[in-house]
Amino acid sequence: MKRKTFIDRFYDKQPPLGFVDELKKPYFQNKNSNFCRTKPRDVETCVQGIYLSNGFPDEKGLLSTVFEDFENFARCYGIGGDAYPVLIRYGKTECFEAYEVNVEKDKTTITAEDTEGVRRAIISIEDRIIAAEGPFLETGRTRKKPWLKSRITRGFFSPTNRPPKCVDELANDVDYYPENYLNRLMHDGTNGLWIYTRFSDLLPSPVIEEYGKESAKRIEKLKKIIKKCADYGIKVYVFSIEPAAIDEKLYGKYPGLAGMKLDNQYCLCPYGKDSEKYLFESGKYLATSLPGLGGVICITTGERLTDCASVIPNECPNCKDKPRGRILAKSVELLRSGIRAVNPEIEFVSWTYGQREWKEEDIADYVRYAPSDVYLMQNFDDYGFEEQLGKERIAIDYWLSYIGPSYLFTLTGNEALKYGKKLWAKMQICCSHELASVPYVPSPLNVYEKLRSARKFGVTGIMECWYFGNYPCLMSKAVGEMAFSEDESADVFLKRLASVCYGESYAEQVFNAWNLFYEGYKNYPLNIMFSYYGPMHDGVVWELALKPKNYPLPRSWQLTDSCDGDRINESLMFGHTLDEAITLVGKMKDYIEKSDALLSGIKYGENSVLKDLISVSNAIKILFDSGFNILRFYKLRDSLGLFGDINILFEMKEIVKREIKNSQNMIQLCEEDARLGYHSEAEGYKFFPAKLKSRIEQLNALLDTEFEEVEKRIKDGLPPLEYYEGKEEGAIGYRLKRCKIEDAEWEYLSDGKARFRMAEDGENLVIMIESDEQTRFSVVPEWRILRPSPGIYVYSEDGRILMPEETSLCFSVYGERRRKEKDKWKVSFANESRTSVIISIKKEDIDLNGRKPFKLSVATYNNPWVRDGAAVKTLCREHMSPGEFGWIYPEQ
Repeated sequence: MKRKTFIDRFYDKQPPLGFVDELKKPYFQNKNSNFCRTKPRDVETCVQGIYLSNGFPDEKGLLSTVFEDFENFARCYGIGGDAYPVLIRYGKTECFEAYEVNVEKDKTTITAEDTEGVRRAIISIEDRIIAAEGPFLETGRTRKKPWLKSRITRGFFSPTNRPPKCVDELANDVDYYPENYLNRLMHDGTNGLWIYTRFSDLLPSPVIEEYGKESAKRIEKLKKIIKKCADYGIKVYVFSIEPAAIDEKLYGKYPGLAGMKLDNQYCLCPYGKDSEKYLFESGKYLATSLPGLGGVICITTGERLTDCASVIPNECPNCKDKPRGRILAKSVELLRSGIRAVNPEIEFVSWTYGQREWKEEDIADYVRYAPSDVYLMQNFDDYGFEEQLGKERIAIDYWLSYIGPSYLFTLTGNEALKYGKKLWAKMQICCSHELASVPYVPSPLNVYEKLRSARKFGVTGIMECWYFGNYPCLMSKAVGEMAFSEDESADVFLKRLASVCYGESYAEQVFNAWNLFYEGYKNYPLNIMFSYYGPMHDGVVWELALKPKNYPLPRSWQLTDSCDGDRINESLMFGHTLDEAITLVGKMKDYIEKSDALLSGIKYGENSVLKDLISVSNAIKILFDSGFNILRFYKLRDSLGLFGDINILFEMKEIVKREIKNSQNMIQLCEEDARLGYHSEAEGYKFFPAKLKSRIEQLNALLDTEFEEVEKRIKDGLPPLEYYEGKEEGAIGYRLKRCKIEDAEWEYLSDGKARFRMAEDGENLVIMIESDEQTRFSVVPEWRILRPSPGIYVYSEDGRILMPEETSLCFSVYGERRRKEKDKWKVSFANESRTSVIISIKKEDIDLNGRKPFKLSVATYNNPWVRDGAAVKTLCREHMSPGEFGWIYPEQ
């Protein structure tokens, strides 16, 4: 069967990054039109003619940027002069970044012990004046100290150094951190920036001579970034996945590093005879070469292969008898050791991204034995559970809509408290996988709730983003405000934040809109596949198909995939039904439409930050409406294929017309706001005007062709959608008979040697697969058209029968449900060599859909029944592509 290549035709037609020029502009450009109050209140003093009088020792000149910023602020708002001094003085405070501001009638005094306390105090004065909407400050003494000491983000448009672009930001001369962009981060209270690299690129090694060949240029660029960021109170953190596994081609040369092998890589074993030297010298070189470095963040387990704790079962001859947690703790100690020997002030953060698949005792063991001067960072949202529509759902990976803390974080946090270990949280602040094609999701109550919960575990730092969720905005500003907040209620905090961002006259309306958004956003389907593959990011350019095409869904975090998938149930797998998703998205959409209406009704004049919020809100309203419409469209298509009611067709036509309107409206928004559609991890735009116009053309053509053809078929008494009858061009099929399995006909797999046969044998559906060697047998069904179902994998070598654990978690088949799904299948071997297997399932446990055709993937290892020439592998379901399913035609 000929299959199309699923590459987005707009991949190489990306528009320029129009928002970069905006980020380079001064933070203060125009006075907000609502800055017009002329009289102070009884508790206020007038600060017209305000200026800074510096008496703080600043040998490195780190405060020059915030002094210049304040001058720009005073000039922009027309309140500068020489009448009201702000005196800046040195004085003892409780901790780093702490400050005191004493506002009196004739002067204000800032007292701090370090430059960063001064910086925060000056920005707080700017914020208070903006909130007051006039040159006024409330008199009195205010003392602030941070409980959240480290607040780390990533460059919004810096490259990921991953396929398909593979651009290393440290290997070129592009400036990804313009001065005014850093100034925005400074205003949000951000004090850390992570930059991705690999030790093999950055660090020469006396052990592995192939490493660090072009490190000098990378080190030099890092030095410049470190110095530049320091002027804005921002530390730089090197981020890497370490200790990285060793490529197979290096194993023979460096066996003293290698441990457990997996595929073509060897884990770095911390008990290898050369491992201590390699890691110590790497850390030493890093600290020596970058004396101003703020820290090192390493994913020490998960994401990629690292040490021998990464693999279960661990059969490494050096450490196979050691507990998993101790192995990781040993690696972390070695990673930290070289840095500690040179500069113990450089923070080392061990991010255990992959521990969702660890046993509880191993996690506890790791926390107990990890070095006491290492910051343990755990995902705040990963492996959490929440009820939606009366059913438990699972949160995997990153979430903003799910508050947490997750089960995994709670476990780690309790152990950290028990053993007195330093704890950080990995969060998504500005947006997450749920929706990352807008610069931020305006729901600061989510930030408030997350940070309030994190504080209970003694969290002192957060990594605010992955490759997305990093645009400086009200959400990152919320983190900066929460970091210094003491026991404020949610309402008090949010109203203060709204005043600081937009001015006090708008605070109540914005606060009410945020609450509506929060109430809606918590209905986002808690399902990792929906956030990875669902239509919420780019529904406005999603091409629709009335006649089924069996096309896979696009990855939300990539630009390469064609945005025309019609296998919508793959975005839900087994976590939600399509009806449940429609219900939840409908609730979310309704609340957010109310929130948007409240914001859009504000007469904001020249308030650029409020205009920014409304632009983002308008875009989200359209995106969520499109996502809702796409879900309904394919739900109705399923009903049309099964029942053929022409009224269903007419309802689908109205959805298409609505989607044309949504795409048209989004064009105007994109032309006015160059941030919309940009996805930081994808390194480009998920939607933009040219792509939106193309989608409009496709939908109009759909109305003129497929809709007219299907309407005619219904009027002629024909099945409306032939695909539901098992009719697909070039398809491979098998006739399923009612008989004993021994009497069924054989069908050969793609190699022409292995074969299978099927039968309705009494109460069971029976499948027999034979190979000429021991292998992995797999059966994955789609009992209902275009709806994936859990499959079974049988390993003849050792007789294992399983549903892969990582697949189960991502597809929401976990715990008792996973056991029940697995137990539906009965497996036995038909010969002693275990090269022939019989797999059966009761017919009452499956939906044969009125004896309509269904689909099946049957395979031995790398040998499918149907070979797909343009195979597309869904994350965590790499063993099958939509084109690798053949038709099964039940005997009528």
